[in-house]
Amino acid sequence: MTHARRHATRIGICSALCLIAATGLGRQTARLTITPADVLTDERLQITLDGLDPGQDVTIRVDGIGGRWHSSAEFRSDDRGHVDVPDPMRLVWSATGDRAPGRTATAAGQPWIFTAEAGGRVIATQTIVRRPVAEDVRLVPVRDRGLVGMVYYPPGPGPHPAVMVLPGSGGGVPPAIGPAGGLASRGYVVFALAYFNAEGLPPLLQNIPLEYFSTAVEWLKSQPSVDATRIGVLGTSRGGELALLLGATYPAAFRAVVAYVPSNVVWPGLSDDSETPAWTLGGKPIVSVPSHFTVADRAFSGRERFLKRLTDAESAARAEIAVERIGGPLLLFSGRDDQLWPSDIFCARVVERLHARGFTHPVEHYSYEDAGHMITRPFVPTSDVRQIFIHAVSKRPNMAGGTPEGQARANEQSWERLLAFLDKHLRTR
Repeated sequence: MTHARRHATRIGICSALCLIAATGLGRQTARLTITPADVLTDERLQITLDGLDPGQDVTIRVDGIGGRWHSSAEFRSDDRGHVDVPDPMRLVWSATGDRAPGRTATAAGQPWIFTAEAGGRVIATQTIVRRPVAEDVRLVPVRDRGLVGMVYYPPGPGPHPAVMVLPGSGGGVPPAIGPAGGLASRGYVVFALAYFNAEGLPPLLQNIPLEYFSTAVEWLKSQPSVDATRIGVLGTSRGGELALLLGATYPAAFRAVVAYVPSNVVWPGLSDDSETPAWTLGGKPIVSVPSHFTVADRAFSGRERFLKRLTDAESAARAEIAVERIGGPLLLFSGRDDQLWPSDIFCARVVERLHARGFTHPVEHYSYEDAGHMITRPFVPTSDVRQIFIHAVSKRPNMAGGTPEGQARANEQSWERLLAFLDKHLRTR
């Protein structure tokens, strides 16, 4: 090979290597930054993307919890090649996919993978961990005195304020992804208590003795890290009905009561069309609204079916919960588009009764436009709120109601108000 040809070859090789290097460097310049990278599920994220060409189009995709949830959104970089995602949590609550069946949600950290794509190729990626409960919270199963649940102990000897968290008509132990994990991560001892549909308990929401919950309160008071004078109760749906009922039955037990999408009246047991009572006290059934659902009734939405049962004013009055007996502040949340049952109307009637009977404790009721029955801890997917689902226990079709965005907004605002309410009425001695 001549000197000229060798020189030309060297130039060609160098040019190719420089091109390869430049291409490699180009692929490495994009930086996707998500902070915090390890975060509670109810905490906000910040997402930025740097190293792009000015005005470059980019797609950010999300793969949540091992492919269970997916979302994407398109952005254009500014004149500095920078993208600052304006509403990062939309990528979470707008995700579509499949919910975990039953109450199998884990307390472990959940991986969420964020990927940036441009020109049909991946240019940057980052995996973060979203935690239902803080790492320094200790979870201990409870199988004592006939009780079934999970207790969450925050760090430190205490004594800590405590909250008993009750599930709705699905039963089982309330999962960490809900209020239980969030409150425990903020210094509350939480007793996530099952009362049916769990091992060692009745399979159905029928004939549940209120004394069971009195035993749970006494057990909670006996814990060395619990301040026995600062215990609250929080329930959702049928658990919200139960929270109001417990507050009225045992007013000295609870310093604060919180009811998400509750009923103001007692309803019969769930799972069939019989009039079997849901709750008993002293071995006797708690009076409930007659609610035998016919086959024709199933053509109506859940909201309409329950409203139909309230047209008998005398029966409804007999089953109304004596909320004026509650011995402390009360916080209520409802959705104005609740399609499972009319929680907005139920909560308004609770407030009316309290005012009529001269209730002296603080009362807060927040009813959210475009929100349905699924008001919960924020930043969970809400894309399926208008989908028909088969209830895990009753086997009937249901729909929660609301819109994805309205539900996401209600979740965030209600969570902020819950934390403020509990800090005010339980955190202080």
